[in-house]
Amino acid sequence: MLSKDLIICLDKPKGITSAKATDIVKKRLDQPKAGHTGTLDPIATGLLIICLNRATRISNLFSKLKKQYDFTMKLGVTTDTLDADGRITKDYGDVEIEKEELEAILKSFIGEIKQIPPMFSAKKHKGKPLYKFARRGVEVDREPKTVTIYDLNLKRFEPPFITISVTCSTGTFIRTLCDDIGKKLGVGAHVTELRRMRIGPFSVEDATTLDELTESRKGFYTIDEALSWLPEAVVKATVIKRIIHGNPITLNDLYHLSKGKLQPHTLLKIKSPENELLSIGVYDNYKK
Repeated sequence: MLSKDLIICLDKPKGITSAKATDIVKKRLDQPKAGHTGTLDPIATGLLIICLNRATRISNLFSKLKKQYDFTMKLGVTTDTLDADGRITKDYGDVEIEKEELEAILKSFIGEIKQIPPMFSAKKHKGKPLYKFARRGVEVDREPKTVTIYDLNLKRFEPPFITISVTCSTGTFIRTLCDDIGKKLGVGAHVTELRRMRIGPFSVEDATTLDELTESRKGFYTIDEALSWLPEAVVKATVIKRIIHGNPITLNDLYHLSKGKLQPHTLLKIKSPENELLSIGVYDNYKK
C-alpha cells in the first residue's frame, strides 16, 4: 500500500467530473481519504491537484493560487450551459470580426472584473449547487463576484473559433468570461475546449495521468515538496513538543529562517533540525 500524505498533480481527462477523477485516484492508490483543490468541469481537461489523507488539511493553500487556462470559444452561438455540452439558445449566423477588435476587447477584461456565476455550476444557493436548480429549469438570482484577470492573450484566430490563454484568480468562471467576451463582441460565444495549464508553480506538463498513476511517481509530491514556495523556519529541538501541541513560538526559538524579514500573516513551513516538516505556521509580529 502506498503511504502517505501526498499531493498528486493529475491531468484530468475530458468527460468525467473532478469528484470522479479524485475517487479513481483514491481507489487505484488504495488510500482512505482524498480530495481535490478546485473543480474542473467535465468538458475540461488539465491540471487537477488531489490531496491524500492528512494533505487534505492544507488543500485551501492550493485553492488560493493563480490559475492559467487555455480555452477555445466558438463565436456566434450561445448555449444554456455556456459550453458545447449545452442546448443552443441563440444562433447569430455567420460572424465577421476583425482581429484588432477582438484584441482590444480582451484588453478591457484585464484587471478586477465582476462575474455572475453560471447557473450550471457547483456554486451554492441555499445550500444546494446551482446546477440542481438549472436542471429543473429554475433560475435564481446570483450576486456578482469580483475576480482578477491578470493576463489574457489571443493564441489562435480562426473565426468562428478563437483560442485564448488566461491567467486569473481563484474563483474565475472561464465559461462566464467567454460568454461576457461574446456579449461585448455582440455575437455571443460558448466554450468548446477548456484546459487548465497551471496552478501556481504547478504545471500540467509535470502531471500524471490516470493510465500512468500506478506505473510511476510522476506528479507525486510530499507536503514539504508541494509547498516549496513557502519560506522555511527551522526550530530548536526544545520547542518541537510545543509546536506539535499547537502552541506559539517566537523568533528566538528558531535556528534558521530561509528568507529575510517576514511580513505579518506570512505562511511558513515549520521544520525540525533534521529537516522534518512539523507544521504550517503563520508569522505574527504581535508583542505582548
